[in-house]
Amino acid sequence: MYRSKKLVAFLSAIALVLTIFSFPISSNAAGETIKITVLGTTDLHANIYNYSYEDGKEIDNLGMTKVYSVVKEVREENPNTLLIDNGDTIQGTILSDDLYNNDLSLKNPVIDVMNFMGYDAMVLGNHEFNFGIELIDKIKEEAEFPILAANVTNKSDSSNFATPYIIKEVNGVKIGILGFTNPNIPKWDGPKVTNLEFTKPVDTAGKYIEEMKQQGVDIIIVSTHTGLEEEYASTGDGAMELIEKYPDIDAVLTGHAHVTQNTVINDTLVGAAKNAGAEVVRFDFEVKEENGEFTIVDKKVDVISVKDYQADEDLINYAKPYHERTLEFLKEVIGTVTEDFAP
Repeated sequence: MYRSKKLVAFLSAIALVLTIFSFPISSNAAGETIKITVLGTTDLHANIYNYSYEDGKEIDNLGMTKVYSVVKEVREENPNTLLIDNGDTIQGTILSDDLYNNDLSLKNPVIDVMNFMGYDAMVLGNHEFNFGIELIDKIKEEAEFPILAANVTNKSDSSNFATPYIIKEVNGVKIGILGFTNPNIPKWDGPKVTNLEFTKPVDTAGKYIEEMKQQGVDIIIVSTHTGLEEEYASTGDGAMELIEKYPDIDAVLTGHAHVTQNTVINDTLVGAAKNAGAEVVRFDFEVKEENGEFTIVDKKVDVISVKDYQADEDLINYAKPYHERTLEFLKEVIGTVTEDFAP
């Protein structure tokens, strides 16, 4: 009898444990408000250090080393943080244009640094195409994050040249990030992109927004390497068209124009930052869970200047070999100026 009672008690305990673990465990209580932050950079133009190679001196208001200090601070404040880039990223300094972008055997320093910083996605800007498709193929392989361009296809088979969008799940919340490059690239780099087809972002967005919605996204963000307004008439290179046509878009990160923007248009957050890592766009969303679904209850956009931040020492040390090789390159004398050519 004693053994039977012990056996019944043991089996009852097992049944209780199995009952507990048969129900899904959620990290979020019903009705809880969750904060999601998305940080955006744009037009970094290969400024890893806060340093001007032309002038040979440090600059206090630019550079990925300063951007990283902002990113670290925000991640500490809110672990539910994503980091995305809007393009024109790997071109623009002596380090990139005179050394690493011209030698495909070398690891690309900007992509390497972005991996170190923990980027979640990057959009192709027009200047990514300056050095040919081979370089883009190379950075797509080296990047530990997706490289986006939903409006570019291969002419041979209409396949996507880059990833159209990603969906990141953060604390149960699904964030869809849709990327567009500038449709005017054939105007500027025509011979280098003859095998590619570029379409207007507004003509492509609907398909992918619907795909993301079918996959249950809670927040839709568009990162487009265009300005807010059109640069050339009727080319579709302005983000305003996207905002007006697709009200499901919760936030738009723009670039290319090298301007600061933090505004709300038709309930869509719009953010843009100055170039060279001078600023970081910050989108904040508060979402509430009810019956297994998330609803945005509040959202805002801000732009953070890096000027008052110290350059991050971890990133300075990590990128030092790239910086020092560039300084060595600048020591080589290629000629002597005998007149004053200053304007």
